[in-house]
Amino acid sequence: MNKISLYPKSTLRISTHNRRAVSDVVAVLILIVIAIIGAVAVGLILSTTSHSVGNQAASNGNGSSAQSVLYIGGSTTVFPITEAAKPSFESTYHVNIVDAQGGSDAGMQGVLSGALDIGAASSASAVNNLENAVINNNLQSSVTVNYVLIGGSVVVPIENGPSTTPAGFLQSTDTVPNVCLGISQDALSAAFQLGSFGIMSGACATGAPNYATLLAGTGTGGEDQATSNTICTASSVTSATLSDGFSQTYGLCSALAPIPATITAVSRADNSGTEDQMASFLAQHPAKQSSGGNWAGVTEQGNPGVLNYVNTHSNTIGFVDLGFAEGAASGAICPAGHTAATTCGVSMPQAFTSAAGAYPASLSTNPVAMVSGQGYVAKGASTSEAESLSKAALKSAGSVNPLTLSGQSASYPDTHAPGTGLARTFYYVTNGTPTPTEQEWISFITNYNQEFAFTNNGYYSQYDFTQA
Repeated sequence: MNKISLYPKSTLRISTHNRRAVSDVVAVLILIVIAIIGAVAVGLILSTTSHSVGNQAASNGNGSSAQSVLYIGGSTTVFPITEAAKPSFESTYHVNIVDAQGGSDAGMQGVLSGALDIGAASSASAVNNLENAVINNNLQSSVTVNYVLIGGSVVVPIENGPSTTPAGFLQSTDTVPNVCLGISQDALSAAFQLGSFGIMSGACATGAPNYATLLAGTGTGGEDQATSNTICTASSVTSATLSDGFSQTYGLCSALAPIPATITAVSRADNSGTEDQMASFLAQHPAKQSSGGNWAGVTEQGNPGVLNYVNTHSNTIGFVDLGFAEGAASGAICPAGHTAATTCGVSMPQAFTSAAGAYPASLSTNPVAMVSGQGYVAKGASTSEAESLSKAALKSAGSVNPLTLSGQSASYPDTHAPGTGLARTFYYVTNGTPTPTEQEWISFITNYNQEFAFTNNGYYSQYDFTQA
């Protein structure tokens, strides 16, 4: 067993579907799952013999040379896609799928060790981590990283604020409130570190320098002010390191007049690829759950939990995959009267990076209606522009080579965002050319007939954006 520390601690959770009976094949593979859990937990890499053991068990248990069990694992984001599609695949091809989740890096380590037939990754960087591990540890003779793009998603901030014109946005507490149609990368970073906060008087003015956008700090020179004059803290946390690396102090809302309404930040309680993407956009301020634990504020299970909490609690802000913001995914509970292709009882503020320099002038010239190409949507308004922006961003992200990350650029929420911004692509990964059974699954899941497995979970299949 090679002692190579590559990935953070992760936990694989097992799901078996079907079935006829718990066969010796599945029993053997579950033992392999237990082994990979232990390997990931202590940073070890298993011998590649586990892959041949699994295939041999499948062959012996079925009495033929055909692979009768397919072991897939990794990304918690991709896991429900696999779960949605596998009953039909199993009944059609008579292959049992043993599915596990524990994070993209755990999936990539499973491919590296041979414990997984197919590893699931919800970002190009996870595939790149695997390729780098192979190169850095001179494993090229035994491991060839083979990837297939299967889909993607974009993460959007969502709000349930008091504004009525337009509906759903957060606002300051001036005598004549300023509506915060946009929110900067630094302000999002501060919100999810503070957990609860307030918006001070004068924030989100429609003229320069804010252009109706909530900033972490202030000013014509950007947001790097020692003490914020746009956000105050409603908790004992009084400082935060922002996405640009600048440390900023926040005064207590109770000491300021008028006292702003307390706004609660809502994030994920479960290991989440959606939250990981937001953490990457915020330059790890706050850190990913794998290294920093849950974020401050309220935490809820899954995209449905975050959406449904924001929907039912005023003065809240969170983030979900776009399909949930639209109420189009399983588990999304929308208010009565919700119509398709509109927001599900929440608003979507425009997010953008502080590095963008000048704030979008269109916010000052037309702060109420959604402006083409910007990406903020009022409660109950059409998401068609957001869909167009998302598909364009994913089409760009889909052209990235995940082995090298060459061609990587951001277009959502803006061209200055790090990496691919809030857009992320999903991959299945095998060691070398897929076996016939592995290829059957990959061809099955990438067929347009399985698009429901993506849309039901708030995502896009690769057909949605590669052909857009």
